[in-house]
Amino acid sequence: PEETMTLKRPIVVYLDSQDFSKFADIMNGRGAPDVAVVLDYLLVEIDAGRVIAPMSMLHLSELLQYDGGGRELALRKAAAIERICARWAFRYPSDIFCSF
Repeated sequence: PEETMTLKRPIVVYLDSQDFSKFADIMNGRGAPDVAVVLDYLLVEIDAGRVIAPMSMLHLSELLQYDGGGRELALRKAAAIERICARWAFRYPSDIFCSF
């Protein structure tokens, strides 16, 4: 029989900017099917409270650095970050990693 592992704390998964770009594509009806599978699984774990995917200051700075032609991509990435990071989207980084 399979044993179920019970975690006392959520797992913190750090996603880089390219991950958010790929997930943003999936959320907007584009992208690779294998990435959609990963996103679906990740969102189930996030929604269940077993995983936290925090946003870092680097992600924020990358969203702010776009030219006029990249506005739509930046908005799609921001929406993906908001959905994936949930309530951890705009926390100070040390709060995320040191509060456990």
